[in-house]
Amino acid sequence: TYKTRRAGLSFSGAREKLSLSSSLSQDRSGGIRPNDDSQNTTFSAHLAMEPLEGSSFHLISRYTGSKRDVPNSRLLFNPRSKQKDDSWAITGKWDQALTDWWDWHLQLSLFDDDLELQDPTFGPARIDTQTTTADLRTNLSLGPYSLLTLGGEWETQKGKNSGAFNDQVISRAFYAQDQINWRDRLYQTL
Repeated sequence: TYKTRRAGLSFSGAREKLSLSSSLSQDRSGGIRPNDDSQNTTFSAHLAMEPLEGSSFHLISRYTGSKRDVPNSRLLFNPRSKQKDDSWAITGKWDQALTDWWDWHLQLSLFDDDLELQDPTFGPARIDTQTTTADLRTNLSLGPYSLLTLGGEWETQKGKNSGAFNDQVISRAFYAQDQINWRDRLYQTL
């Protein structure tokens, strides 16, 4: 039998220039085969505010944690095979209008995932990955028909597998784009 249980809780509220929402949920299942149980817990939150005139700030986070018994073949069946996975995603975003023709946006993000495998037959394994991103962008309205966007992004990706690899990749990008809109009839992006 599945023996599934689910529970959830959420709330939200706002006052003047501040709002908050959050949710928590948990699912548990007994599975249908031996060593097939699972548990999943998720938490998310979103905070939004307008700290300055013409600005907005958002902080968004999400956590997911799961535990699973891993059913394997009958030939190599081991009731102690398990898997655990914890992941976090956090993003902070600031938007600021400096004038009616110039604004900028900054976004910082972190994603972290830790996966553990316990298999007495093949041994333990752990895989950790992490991605960190920073993105800065500005928009300039160059009259009624043109919007110029300039920006840059920096990203670091790290990966580590116990006994196999430990590596990091850093990426940087810069971009410029001009959007031309002639009387809502002709659109062109350069």
